[in-house]
This record gives sequence, C-alpha cells and structure tokens, in this order.
Amino acid sequence: MHKIKDVKLSFVMIAIVLLWLKTYIVYKTSFDINLENWRQAFILFINPLSFLMFILGIGMFMKEKRQKRYILIVSLLISGILYANVVFYREFTDFLTIPVILQTENMGDLGSSISNLLNVPDLMYFTDFFILLIIALWKPSFVSFKEYNKMSRRVFYLLTVAISFFNLGLAESERPQLLTRAFDREMLIKNIGTYNYHLYDIFLQSKSTAQRVLADGSQMVDIENYSRANYKNPNE
Repeated sequence: MHKIKDVKLSFVMIAIVLLWLKTYIVYKTSFDINLENWRQAFILFINPLSFLMFILGIGMFMKEKRQKRYILIVSLLISGILYANVVFYREFTDFLTIPVILQTENMGDLGSSISNLLNVPDLMYFTDFFILLIIALWKPSFVSFKEYNKMSRRVFYLLTVAISFFNLGLAESERPQLLTRAFDREMLIKNIGTYNYHLYDIFLQSKSTAQRVLADGSQMVDIENYSRANYKNPNE
C-alpha cells in the first residue's frame, strides 16, 4: 500500500494525454472526417500522439518552475492552433494553410466573418489548459514535476520515434504516396494529424518559395545570356 501511495503522475505525461484526448474528441465532434474502415479510425486516434510527445516531452529536460511554464505555454499554443482550425472549418469546411494565413489583404474580411463564429462555449476547447493551470498552481501530491534522468528521456524519445514511424507506416499502407497528396488536406489530417500537417505545410511552402527564388535567379542568367548574344554593345 505504501508503494501505491508513492506513485505519482508526471505533469508532462498528464499534459500529453489531455491534449491527445482533446484533439481526438475535436476530430470526432468538430470536423467531418470520413472514415472508411477500422484502420483509418485507429490512425485518426493515434496520429496526434507522436507530435505531442515530441514537443511536450522537452519539458522532461526542465526543473519544476521552467517545466510548468513551458508546458502551460506550449499547451495553450497547441490548443490555439487546433481551435483556429475549428473556427476556420466552421466557415469554409477546410483546414488552415500558410497561404491563407499570409493573405493579409483578405484578413480584414476573414476576421470579421470568423469573429461571428466565436462562441462562449468554445472555452471548452481549452479545458485541458485550465486543468493544467490548476495543477500547476495547486501542486497536488499525486503529481510530479521532476526533471527526468538521461535514460528515461532516451527511452521516451525512442518510443516517440517508434510511434511516429508506426503511424506513418499505417498511413502509407492505407494511402500509398500519401505525402504527394498535399492538395487533399482532409486526407493528410486523417492520416498524419493536424499538427504534423501544419509542419508539412510549412515545409511545402518553404520549398515552394526556395524554388521560386532559384527559378528567378536562373531566369536572370538566361536573360543576360540572351542579351549578350542578340544585342551588341554600342561602344564596340
């Protein structure tokens, strides 16, 4: 009995589980995601986990005060990203992308239409943050805020990588060449999750920008070569 009383729940793990369950509940209640079989349902359930473990697991490297601050800030930011997608989906039945966010000329109209979609009950989307805040302030005896040792962190991140590859492998078996289907945002959300989708979207936009810059540079070289070949210098 004494050993059972000594068992404590990790603040980091509580945050991961709360955000994981909340994300899945939002998938099921706020998005109209079509599931064709039990495998797709299972993938939808596990797909937020690897990202949340990776980003929130950083708190394992921190002592109590910094750990609590980090977990609360990151949890609030992740909840904000998820909620932004919920609000956007209500209006457009689609998910946020970097180009949409960067279309500043349309943000005025977008902001006014989205503001009409905000509801007081939407505070429920931040329930996990409020729970974590109460735990951080109250510091119940059954919760641990300790910094993890090196071996525990190593095992944790090996498990995170394993879950990530397991998720991606299942997704690829369901939808071969999944990551080439960037146009189908629902399919990406369904298979790799909202958070990984946004990371992938950032990667695609960065790649596209880099390609445009390189293309512009190569076109300038072609123009210069063409000019030299077809127009003589008047001083020659």
